[in-house]
Amino acid sequence: MVSELMGGESKHPPVGSYLADYAIPIIFKLLSECTEDVDYVSISLHRKVILRASIGYPAKNHPGMYLVSGSLITEDSLRFDRRSNYLIMPPLHFEQGIEWQYKRAHLKEDFDALLRLSVCAGVLPVSEVKLFCSSKTLFPGVMLGVMPSDTFKYLAGLYSEFTHYTDLVDFRCSRPTDVYQRRARSFFTERLCSHWLRTVTSYVHSEDVYSASDCYVFNDDDFGFCITVDDQNFETGLYSIGQS
Repeated sequence: MVSELMGGESKHPPVGSYLADYAIPIIFKLLSECTEDVDYVSISLHRKVILRASIGYPAKNHPGMYLVSGSLITEDSLRFDRRSNYLIMPPLHFEQGIEWQYKRAHLKEDFDALLRLSVCAGVLPVSEVKLFCSSKTLFPGVMLGVMPSDTFKYLAGLYSEFTHYTDLVDFRCSRPTDVYQRRARSFFTERLCSHWLRTVTSYVHSEDVYSASDCYVFNDDDFGFCITVDDQNFETGLYSIGQS
């Protein structure tokens, strides 16, 4: 099906891209053109899956993520038992806002450039820029797990518009040869997705400056654990700071 969407040729994601940049627009296109009613969308990416039960070893650098051998991922563990509208990772609450988080790992000028591009692409209203930059709450891996199809189409549509626009203007981070710096846009878009999820659900956390009259209250059944298949090293895993 993917090859058909790519013009009948067997193609791979561009070198240096991330699976989300390639897969989410394709899934969004498939869903948009589907003539049947689809209530929920379930997505796993890059050896990651959201499960209700935690298995394996806790990842030291990523709260809520577990590293596990592929042999422990069974059909039963992957079977989705519908209990709620979502099955996503629970939100993380930081001491500082998104701009501060970005500067800890990447170059400030890239953040400023991506922020301008998100406004130019029309995916972040000017009125929400301060709200976005100062938010201390992050829903990690928003595109992973299970969510209503309408929510996914909303998020994926904005995601596709933003990544298409940054590709169109030939955005390149300041140090493209640096392994960790190459993740600059992915780091930023993950936080954009978190912001969009919060606006579409009107989620509010008391420590943030978000406000809404009608809040979506996530419950325990909405949250799961991010399981990453890693048969190499359970101590450090795939996500040590500064490594790919």
